[in-house]
Amino acid sequence: HVLRTPLQDAIRLRVPNASVWSYSADFIGSPLVLGATNEKKQYDVEAIRQWYGQQGIDISHRRVFFFGDKLANIHPFAEMNFNARQVSCKSRDESHSTVGYCGALPEEIVEVKGAVGCS
Repeated sequence: HVLRTPLQDAIRLRVPNASVWSYSADFIGSPLVLGATNEKKQYDVEAIRQWYGQQGIDISHRRVFFFGDKLANIHPFAEMNFNARQVSCKSRDESHSTVGYCGALPEEIVEVKGAVGCS
């Protein structure tokens, strides 16, 4: 499933490719990206931010929030002045300690500035 909001629906009406998936390492032609490489996801997020800019929607770096379960993906976002937060902190895959089970808890999705790992 893809997050749908009234704003995203309005963009899709103006820009049909807004609901077409892009593949990481290829041309990013929409805000939907598959196959992002660990520790390089920040570059895809920047490409998405630029895509929105091309649609007349300016999003500053400091208003971007990334949520992911791997700590290795969190700190590279800070280098680009993005915010990032590690999620799935209480539900870690026992066989792969660096991976959380799919999905964050609602209380983990917060607008905290900076790069924050699980404590």
